[in-house]
Amino acid sequence: MSKPVDRISALILAAALMAATAGCDKNPDDTAPTTSSKPEADLYARTKYSIIWSDPAGLDLMSPEGTYTRASVESLEVSAINGNRDLAIPGFWESLIGPAKDYAESYARLGPDYPRVGITRYAILQAADRGDSFEVTVCTFVAQRGTPTQDEGRPNGTYKYRNQGNPWYLTVRRDGDTPPPSHQTGPDTFTTRPVFGTWKTTDWHGLPPGQTNPCHDNGPWPGEPPWPALPPNGKTHVTTDIPSAPSYPGWSDGL
Repeated sequence: MSKPVDRISALILAAALMAATAGCDKNPDDTAPTTSSKPEADLYARTKYSIIWSDPAGLDLMSPEGTYTRASVESLEVSAINGNRDLAIPGFWESLIGPAKDYAESYARLGPDYPRVGITRYAILQAADRGDSFEVTVCTFVAQRGTPTQDEGRPNGTYKYRNQGNPWYLTVRRDGDTPPPSHQTGPDTFTTRPVFGTWKTTDWHGLPPGQTNPCHDNGPWPGEPPWPALPPNGKTHVTTDIPSAPSYPGWSDGL
């Protein structure tokens, strides 16, 4: 990911207060408010997209395994893109151990990324049950997830879409006595309720060097016409349009 620099304005305190806000840069153009303070920052400002899952592997999105996989993948992406670890679903960072923790930590440090709009699509391409553990391959498709384009550093009203799919490989151990809840669905894209139970992710990695990308010819998604008109893999499509669709399965208590 790229690392654009955000200018985060600190909340201006009343003149009688002398304490400074830690970790924030004050904008010299700001002046003290008179009757009201500034609105709170939108923590999800860089992830203005819906999330749609498909399950060609038959893992079952409504199962505890489906809940855990969805929550894990969504947590890492929303944290990295927004550059804020706290946006992960509660319990996510604690669910990672060993190589999975190392990978997720390094990925998150790549953020924040440029803003994203439209639709993020995930597909569970492969799933294997090992008894006390299971393995999944998740494809991320971004053909409908756009990035604002700019002229001389300012957004120009168009969005850039890239046709590509990339895999993540996860190994999850069914630890402890508390599985993730099943039948997690609703109208919200993000959730703030813990859904990981006591299970642990023991391995998480991307496409190994030299291996063929299994997501390359499996997108963008089955059963729906492509939008926008998809350019060749690796090329971009620029348009003023932003696709929209309800998140699926979604969550019942998100923001």
